[in-house]
Amino acid sequence: MSTERDKARYPFTAEAAEFIRKLGLRIEDLTSEYYRPILVRAEQRIRQALTEFEVTPQEHDINIEVTSFPTAVMLMSYVNNELAKRRYALAESKSFSERLREEPPEKILRIAKETFGWDVKPIPEGERQTGDFLLHFKQYLTNIRNLRELRWKLTNRPLRNGYVQLMREEAARLIEEEIQRRILEKTKNPLAKLPEALQDTIKSIERLAATSTPTQTPIQTFDLKIKDSPPCIKKLIETLSSGGRLSHIGRFALTSFLVNAGAKEEEIVGFFKSASDFDERKTKYQVEHISGRRGGKTKYIPPKCDTLKTHGVCSEPDELCQRIKHPLTYYKIKIGRFKKGQVQPTMKT
Repeated sequence: MSTERDKARYPFTAEAAEFIRKLGLRIEDLTSEYYRPILVRAEQRIRQALTEFEVTPQEHDINIEVTSFPTAVMLMSYVNNELAKRRYALAESKSFSERLREEPPEKILRIAKETFGWDVKPIPEGERQTGDFLLHFKQYLTNIRNLRELRWKLTNRPLRNGYVQLMREEAARLIEEEIQRRILEKTKNPLAKLPEALQDTIKSIERLAATSTPTQTPIQTFDLKIKDSPPCIKKLIETLSSGGRLSHIGRFALTSFLVNAGAKEEEIVGFFKSASDFDERKTKYQVEHISGRRGGKTKYIPPKCDTLKTHGVCSEPDELCQRIKHPLTYYKIKIGRFKKGQVQPTMKT
């Protein structure tokens, strides 16, 4: 049984949904003065998500906090900005995930089973040094679709009779994926006609979305010939263009590729602005580190093709890919920096 505080901190749960259902709240009700605090708090959630990339819980009025979440999701369904929807869903799900990491395993287990119907069970107390939960592999695979890091590959996970071992933090990360997917699904299309009294609210959110979320086309201010880039780099740029997130190694590969293709640091930071999880401060730090201005003063180059294959970054290799071992070699051949047939066999990683 969840506490009232739990419902406010995790308003996506089945218990919170049941609490809201019993209120019988309709979209028309939000236009009344009585329910205005819910609408105001829902707008706050959206504004903080779009501008600060997080949503901080407010627990002084549980009823308002719980109902503001589905209200915010409903409002976003009317917003005509797909990147803003992605950014909102990511900020909400990431904020929930960060809170869950501090919770005892029993609470995470209950949410996973009762809200998402996961086939998950606890690892016996005496074996907790190897993990906290066992999740059926089918649901595990469903929730790692967007996770490219090597550690998430099923072949790298301990398995027990079809169940994947998970630490508490890993379970919270997979719940984040589940929440994000559900929010995006609910914001695809509005379920009812927008009341006249809420049209100004939606226009206000759309104006904020237009200024706080960048264009979906990466802003290229440097001389990179995308058509001559290797397929893996094109795919990473395509993911950015659609407002998607890159894996850690995908982000490193693209950044180091751009650094070595001659782009300036501020140009690369600007290029990443189309990512739904863009954080200017973190991106600037990473770019400066990879370009050698921070840390060990080492200017990094992208990983070799074999490494990119191992991490699932290699995408639709073409004929030239079969002859080279490094993405920078591919690019230099394409733009004519190497003479025809003078293929560099390998490069240092």
